[in-house]
Amino acid sequence: MFKTLTLLAALALPGAAIACPTAPLTPRAQAELPRDGSQDRSLFSLALAHYVNVERCANDLPPIAAIPALNAAADAHSRDMARLDFFDHMSPVAGRETLVDRLRATGVSLSLVAENLGQTFMVDYQTGRQYSIVDAAQCAFSYGPDTDLMARRTYDSAAQALVAGWMDSPPHRRNLLDPKITRHGAGFAVTQPDTLCGRIVATQVLIQ
Repeated sequence: MFKTLTLLAALALPGAAIACPTAPLTPRAQAELPRDGSQDRSLFSLALAHYVNVERCANDLPPIAAIPALNAAADAHSRDMARLDFFDHMSPVAGRETLVDRLRATGVSLSLVAENLGQTFMVDYQTGRQYSIVDAAQCAFSYGPDTDLMARRTYDSAAQALVAGWMDSPPHRRNLLDPKITRHGAGFAVTQPDTLCGRIVATQVLIQ
């Protein structure tokens, strides 16, 4: 499931030199995502920016940069969604009801802002397939007795899955490929492990 929001239209910027991401992600991005809230949001944001920039490069667009203050705002919204069991751009949390509310406290200058929301499971599950529970406490699931366990999500694989999902959704794709966007922040939280070890609830904030 994915949701998108775009606010505050702005004029297009002059063209800029395009630097495509050529270096691989740091090996740390292959670490499994933690379920206890101890995630490295900077690493997640960099992994997400990497795959966004792969798509932007393929479309002759300049890369975006990850901004720590935006990571914090995105991370807080993801934690609120996971904790309060909602999935929306509007939040019931006082002072953080709207995207603009959440960004106002960052001190980052704003003109055009957008927000992408996404969800994926903590394991690499293929939607619609039947699966077996091997050991739910250890996030161990398979598609049957003669198959390997589903891979646990890493910073790398989660970012790749989220960007792929957004690129398949026209409103999200427009946000990712907006030539006016230059910076982003991202965060995630994990819901209760009721199904497939829980859902990753991700927030991406994009600004000019």
